Amino acid sequence: MRGFTDPPPAVHNLYMKAEELAQEGRYRESLDQYIKCYPLVPRTAYTYWYCLSAISSIIRHNQCDIFAEDDAFLKKLQNDSNAPTHHRAQAAFTRARLAYNQGNREASAQLYRKVVSLSETITPTEYSTLIVTGVNIKTFQPEIMTVKEWIDSPQTFLTLAKENLAFFNSPKEFKSGLTEIKDIVVDKMLEQQRLRTPEAAFGHGNFFSSNSSKTATLLMCGPFMSKERYDAEYPIVKSVVLDRTPGFKCDVCGILAVDESGEKEVLNSLKKCNSCYSKFYCSVECQRKAWKAGHKKMCRAPTDLVKFDLVRIHGLKNEMYSQMMNGSVFEVRGPLLPRPTDGSPVKWRISIMGGNKQLVIKEMNITRVMFREERFKWEELEGECMESNPDRVFE
Repeated sequence: MRGFTDPPPAVHNLYMKAEELAQEGRYRESLDQYIKCYPLVPRTAYTYWYCLSAISSIIRHNQCDIFAEDDAFLKKLQNDSNAPTHHRAQAAFTRARLAYNQGNREASAQLYRKVVSLSETITPTEYSTLIVTGVNIKTFQPEIMTVKEWIDSPQTFLTLAKENLAFFNSPKEFKSGLTEIKDIVVDKMLEQQRLRTPEAAFGHGNFFSSNSSKTATLLMCGPFMSKERYDAEYPIVKSVVLDRTPGFKCDVCGILAVDESGEKEVLNSLKKCNSCYSKFYCSVECQRKAWKAGHKKMCRAPTDLVKFDLVRIHGLKNEMYSQMMNGSVFEVRGPLLPRPTDGSPVKWRISIMGGNKQLVIKEMNITRVMFREERFKWEELEGECMESNPDRVFE
């Protein structure tokens, strides 16, 4: 173990390919290559630790779509008693950050405790191996990391894990180890409005999916309208008496249910479509007009979402995301898993503020505000208007 060795040519080529993909920004492909390469690299090779570090970095920073297979790889390594202890600690640390990003504080805290227990059990023999391997890396690959960074890595995991555990016990005490987490929250709040632009609709990452095809549900910040426009046209339902909720209007003629200018007097009793529960009509005539005009093709139950539907998030209680997420509009990107047969609610994956962070959303916290067919129709009309009057500015 005290000597430095090169990995076999085939493994070295695999490793170099992963590096090239990462440099090109193709992080998902790079991550797959690193995961494939890691178990093949000899423990005496300089690429052994760096391969795992690259895997951890890509996953922790959500630089690509993250799937169940990736978490399974880390979990297997974390529980592998034959693996180096500092590798197991790295895997547990990465999984702890993932759990925190999901909003699962309890699981994250448990994993941080695992990091602490692993880091405190690194043997003198293994620590001496770290020193020797660190010297070899400094000699042969100085650009990777310094000897001190290599040797201190287990202590780094231990320190960060303890500081994060302190945060769970006292949320107000943001210590140095949580600077990154704290900055992420602040940055996303500041960038919230900017990320509602069409440019922000691209490059959003998924999170876990349990199927091998690696297709996951993703709700994306909607570039379709500004938040203010959504708030005006699609208010959150705060009362069970829908026909007396301020702001609702007939979807055909536009007549208001309530006079908002004066005493909130009820002007009209609106009826909602009893199939989709998202359309309101003042009369049977308006309902028939809407049905013939195309609502018949798009009418779906509130829980029957399809790709490109727009939904509003509400009712989140997580202190980290409630202020940023509640009331915001996102785009459905497809089903995560088949609907449970036991009647349990479906959970959806959404990207937060441009996809840098993800969150699990229960079905009860999602309200559809626009069918995809309506979006396409609106965008077609908007395109026609832009062609006929390119100087006009649209919201």
